Amino acid sequence: MGNRKKRVVISVLIVLVIIAVSCILNVPANKIKIVLNIWGDEFKENSIQALENESAKERMHGVIQDGVFEDSENEIVQYTVKAFGLPSAGAYYGFYYSPNDVPAAFQNVHCTLKEEGENHWSWSNDGASGITYKISENFYYYKAKF
Repeated sequence: MGNRKKRVVISVLIVLVIIAVSCILNVPANKIKIVLNIWGDEFKENSIQALENESAKERMHGVIQDGVFEDSENEIVQYTVKAFGLPSAGAYYGFYYSPNDVPAAFQNVHCTLKEEGENHWSWSNDGASGITYKISENFYYYKAKF
């Protein structure tokens, strides 16, 4: 194989690798796992600060903190990684920190979580629906649709 053909083959392979990596990182669940594997301790500390009403960061490593959401029994600190569509008719992807290590619906709205499998739940409430599952200790993935 000539030098020119080798360069073309190598260039094509590099482009394919870049496309594959982009596709993997573009899936919100994959991005969240990578973010928490790298910066999980920082997100935990930031979440604890938010729960204690201290000066928590609103944006970290490309992730937006939505705030602290409480119900009568639990509270969570929710982060958004990706959002599509209009606020009233879109989809949101992210994760939340649960200090009591219990699952919750989007923004901790009061509704019943239906167990769909080990550490995996679904919910629906007033036309909205979503899923949540455990990623690691105190951290959960969410997907919400409106």
